[in-house]
Amino acid sequence: MTELFTLGWQLDELGKPIVGNGSDEKPFIAGLSTKPLMLRLMVPPECFIFHLDATYKFNQCGYPVLLVGISDRSRRFHLIALIVNSQETQPIFQAPLAAVRRFYYWISGKDLQ
Repeated sequence: MTELFTLGWQLDELGKPIVGNGSDEKPFIAGLSTKPLMLRLMVPPECFIFHLDATYKFNQCGYPVLLVGISDRSRRFHLIALIVNSQETQPIFQAPLAAVRRFYYWISGKDLQ
């Protein structure tokens, strides 16, 4: 069975993600992925296109849901992670991408190219 992992920008003292409450001071950031999904990034960077897209109709709060994935040479999309953010500012969008990078390093032992 594939274990689901949660992603967050900040971690508490136990290494668990801090998701925030959606305010400007504590933005809500929560992501979901699995090890097999993240390991899709192990292909050479020249073999895929990285995608980041947002949709707004997945939750009642209207928070953007970011779809992080890659497409291969046959134009098939492969999901890497789903991330919910409370805001649309550059730092708030950078935070989950950094969490994806950190999670990839944690499971593969390699830096994301």
